[in-house]
Amino acid sequence: MDERRETIMAAAVRVFSKKGFAAAKISDIATEAGISQGLLYHYFASKEDIHTTMIRTALTRMNEAALALAASPLPARQKIEKALVTLLGDIETHESFAQYVMLIAQAMLTDAASGELQELLRAKRRVPYDAMAGIFAQGKREGSVKDHDPEEMAVLFWTVVKGLAMHKASWGEEYRSPDPRMLLELFLTSQPITDNNAQDGENNE
Repeated sequence: MDERRETIMAAAVRVFSKKGFAAAKISDIATEAGISQGLLYHYFASKEDIHTTMIRTALTRMNEAALALAASPLPARQKIEKALVTLLGDIETHESFAQYVMLIAQAMLTDAASGELQELLRAKRRVPYDAMAGIFAQGKREGSVKDHDPEEMAVLFWTVVKGLAMHKASWGEEYRSPDPRMLLELFLTSQPITDNNAQDGENNE
């Protein structure tokens, strides 16, 4: 059942990206998923149910990854490098990642989102920002992150990532990710990780 639901959500994100949520129909999603409309209703009650479930799943996975990274024993420099390299790789190689970013942004901007979806967004949207702010604060203590406000750096970090994801969604195969080193220069000092910090990270892995 979980595999079939994943298939339906993957089809839905493609349909919503092409047609927009308002214009998309359940029949469009069923056709894209290669199943009957009746079978689709066995897994989801409505187009709105699919949409809310998709966004809840995407936010949950993103938040879990951000919290796991923040809680890891790595030095902040390595956490930031890992986050940027992983996210840029996902944007470039996984089309659905960029599409999900677009859908979440649209849901945040529209007044037509259901009450359930609005509550979901309010509850979950700050988690990755707070996680990255914590990592930047750690980096300031370690001397590896520039002397700016950690919360402001978190906003800049996610604005860059989401902007690139939207760029990929509109440019498709023509998109190429920038060199991560360009972006790391926005956040990191030129000071390398100390031997002690590097050793601590290795010992705690």
